[in-house]
Amino acid sequence: MLLCQRHPVLGGRIRRDKDSYILDLRSSRPPPFVAGGGSLATVLRAAFSSWDPEQALSRFVLVQDGRRGYVGFRPDHSVADASSTLVMLTDLWTIYVQIVQGGDPYLPPSRAMPASPDALLRGWSASQGERQPVIRDAHEDQGYVAMTERIWLSVEETARVVTGAKAKGMTVHALVCGAIFVAHARQQRHQWPFACISTVDLRTRTVPPVSPTDTTNLIGFHRIVIQAGANLSAPMMGKRIGADLAHCIADRSLYVPTSSLELPFLKSVQGVEWQRLNICVNNWGIVPNFVQPPGVDWLDFRGIWPDPIKTSFSGYLVYTFNGRLSIDCHYPGGLFGRDEVKEMASEVVDELEVATR
Repeated sequence: MLLCQRHPVLGGRIRRDKDSYILDLRSSRPPPFVAGGGSLATVLRAAFSSWDPEQALSRFVLVQDGRRGYVGFRPDHSVADASSTLVMLTDLWTIYVQIVQGGDPYLPPSRAMPASPDALLRGWSASQGERQPVIRDAHEDQGYVAMTERIWLSVEETARVVTGAKAKGMTVHALVCGAIFVAHARQQRHQWPFACISTVDLRTRTVPPVSPTDTTNLIGFHRIVIQAGANLSAPMMGKRIGADLAHCIADRSLYVPTSSLELPFLKSVQGVEWQRLNICVNNWGIVPNFVQPPGVDWLDFRGIWPDPIKTSFSGYLVYTFNGRLSIDCHYPGGLFGRDEVKEMASEVVDELEVATR
């Protein structure tokens, strides 16, 4: 497959070598391709069904539903995180457009194999500070079924957020984190400490910087613990979060995990469950524009999750596509009620609106 020639890791395998795992591309072969009839639910079941990384590291699904069709593409997280998956998805769409327009599909071959995240981080994390306390999130064993909400701002609202954040001397990420923090603090109605945890893509922090497909899972986590109090505002919290994030990046004191199940959670405080005290914000930034052939309009872009998805903490996925800011919100259902979830998501929107007036 052309996409696998462009990204050979999609046809690779993971094999165990004593106490470690090795990406093996020597026996590369096309990944499984599932085709048939059904609906979007059929695609999701096929895409999210279990697999063995020793046998395949990606899966393609094609489903026909009357006059509509669905294409599912799922790479294993060991070889493709969000940044690299978006590049692969863009390449897959480019191939599709080339075929539809009657041309010969072509993508330039990959320049090199992806590098190990550990190798790229050796120099960067050499002066890393003391590791923060960690609680492992055993998703399927201890997680609650997530309650989800989506915040989807208009182009005009998004522009006001961008302009407002810049005018207040902070990034959009910092302002959004501030709004999320305030929403949680007000909803809980207690002056607890909250940990705001942000993912940081370290590809641009290495020397030299690397592209999304030059490696995978090259991330660090920033954590700041703030005591909730009265008279909070999104700009106030955003400035504090943004300043601390910038300092930790410059000081190379981010938490760099050794496992995808590790996050620098704040532990239980004053008998309050740790799940209530931790907020994780994952910012994809601006999703790149896809090739847009004549007669095609992009209506939306969504992250797709298993159904049901489980989580042990409140998580937010933030990204902008076609000029519209989107925030996918996931809350542990065992700790929050449906009304609480709706109120928190609504509070985030209200805080952003107030902050950008």
